[in-house]
Amino acid sequence: MLTVRKILRSCFAYAALIYLVASSSLIPVLYRSQAANREFLSSAPRTATLIEQMLLLLSQLIFATPVILALLNGMAWWTLRTGKKSGRVWAIAASLSLVLSSIMLWLTDLYLNSHFALRPPPLFQWIIGVPALIGMAGLVAFGPRNSTLVNADAPRIAGDGTHKYLDALALILQFAGIIWLMNIYSAWGNRRGLPFTHGLELWIQWFLVIGAVTILHESAHALVGVAVGMKLRAFIVGPFQFRVFEGRWRFDFRPTNLLAFSGAAGLASVNPDESRWNEVAMIAAGPLINLLTGSAAAALAYAASDAPWRALWEYFALFATVSLVAGFVNLLPLRPDGLYSDGARILQLFRGGPLSDYRRVSRIVQASSVSPIRPRDYDIAAIDRASLHFTSGEIGLLLRLWASEHYEDLGAFPQARAAFAQAEQIYNDSASDLQAGLHSCLVIGAATICVDPEATREWWRKMTTKKIEHHDVNYWLAKCAFHWSENDLAPARDAWDKGFRKLAELPDVGGANFDRDSYRRMKELLDNHETRATEREKIVKPDLLPAPAE
Repeated sequence: MLTVRKILRSCFAYAALIYLVASSSLIPVLYRSQAANREFLSSAPRTATLIEQMLLLLSQLIFATPVILALLNGMAWWTLRTGKKSGRVWAIAASLSLVLSSIMLWLTDLYLNSHFALRPPPLFQWIIGVPALIGMAGLVAFGPRNSTLVNADAPRIAGDGTHKYLDALALILQFAGIIWLMNIYSAWGNRRGLPFTHGLELWIQWFLVIGAVTILHESAHALVGVAVGMKLRAFIVGPFQFRVFEGRWRFDFRPTNLLAFSGAAGLASVNPDESRWNEVAMIAAGPLINLLTGSAAAALAYAASDAPWRALWEYFALFATVSLVAGFVNLLPLRPDGLYSDGARILQLFRGGPLSDYRRVSRIVQASSVSPIRPRDYDIAAIDRASLHFTSGEIGLLLRLWASEHYEDLGAFPQARAAFAQAEQIYNDSASDLQAGLHSCLVIGAATICVDPEATREWWRKMTTKKIEHHDVNYWLAKCAFHWSENDLAPARDAWDKGFRKLAELPDVGGANFDRDSYRRMKELLDNHETRATEREKIVKPDLLPAPAE
C-alpha cells in the first residue's frame, strides 16, 4: 500500500500542475467579468436580482473550480511529501474533489448530449474517468484512520548547501516561470494567427515535451561522463530503465514510475581519485544542455510564422519553456523529494564535509564494478569520518556495511563484526524500509561473520517478506548461508551451485572477485560443516563447554 500512496502523491502533484495551468488562463477571465457582472446586476429588475446573483455566482464558481482543485491537490502533495500529520486529511479532500469534479463533468456531458446531440471529443470518457479512478483510489488508500502515510524525506544534512525555504522558493519559481512563459508565447502566437493544440493533443504534447527534455538531460550526463572515462551503468527515464545487471544490460519497464517525469544516468569512475573537474563536467552537462536546446527551440518557435514547421511552433515553444526553466532551476542547490539537484552536487564537491566523504566512498564502491578495486581498497578513513555524521537512515547503514566488507576482505573479522553490529542497530532504528537486495548482505554477514543462526534466520525472514526482483549472486549466497546456518546442507549446496554458475559469467573486476572469494569461503564452510556445527554449539551453549583442568 505504501507504493500505491507514493504513486497517488505523484498524481496529486501533476493534478495540481494541470489545474494551475488551467487557472492561469481562467483567473484573468474571471477578474474581467466582475465589472460586467456588476453592471448587469445594477440594470436588472429588483425581483430577479437574487436569482441572477445565484446564477452568476454559480458561473463564477465554475471558473474558480480549477483554482480550488489546484489548491487541494497541491496541499495533498506537499503535506504527504513533508510527512505532515494533516497529509491524510488533505489527501482525502483532494481525492474527493477529483471524484466530484469528474461526476460533474460526466453529468454536464450527459445533459448536453441528451439535449443538443453533441458528439463528445475523442477519449472524453477517459479524460473524465482517469481523475475519478485516482480519486477513488485515494479514498481507499487514505481512508483508514490507522493508514500509514507516505514517509517523509530523510532529515536534511547540515552543511549540504540546501535549505527547505530555498526548495519551496524554487518550486514556486518553477511553476510561475512555466505559466509566465506560456502566457507570453500564447499571446504572441495569437497575434500572429498561429495554430494551437487542443484537447487530447495538448496532453500528448506535454508528455512528449517533458519526456524529450528528460532524455536530453540524462543523455548529456551519460555522454560527457563516458567522454571523460567513466562507465555507464544505468540509464533511466520514467518507467523505462536500462541497467547493467550481472555484467549485461537489462531492460525493465516499471509501471509504478509511469508518472515520474524524472530520470538518472548511473556512471562509475574507473579511477575514483581522478580530477573532480571531470565529475563537475558530467554533472553540469545536464542543465547546460537544457539551456542550449531550450534556446534553440525558442529560436525555432520565433521563426515559425513563415517556416515549414509552422504547425509545430507550439511544441517548440513549450519545449523551450520547460527546458529553460528546468535547466535554470536544476543549477540551484536544491533537495527536492530527498534528491539533490545538479547544482547542489556541484556545490558539495567543492565544499567538502561529510557529504564529500560519503560521495568519495560511493565513487570507490562504484569503481569496484568496473575496475580491479575491491573492498579492501575502500578509504576507511573517509568511511569513519562520514559515519560520525550519518548515524541513521540508509546512508548510515551503507557506510557500516562497506566498513564491514572492508575489514572482512582484509581478514580482520573482529572489526568486521563490530561494523556489522552497528549496521544492524541502524537498520532496527531507522532503516527498516531497505530494499530486498541489501538484505542479502545482512543475511550473509549474520551467518558468516557473526556466526549467529538466530540473527541469520531473522534477516532471511525480513528479506523474504520484501519483493525480490532478481535472484543475483548475492541472493543465492544469502540463501546458501541461511540453509547452512540451519544445518540444511542439501538446499545450501543447491543454492551455492546456482549462484556459482552465475558468478562465472561476471567480468574480472574487483567487486566480482570479492564475491568469488566469498563463495570460496562459503564452500569451505559447507565442506567442513561438522566442525562448524561444533563451533556453533560452543557459541550458543557456552555452559556446555568442558571445565578447565585443575
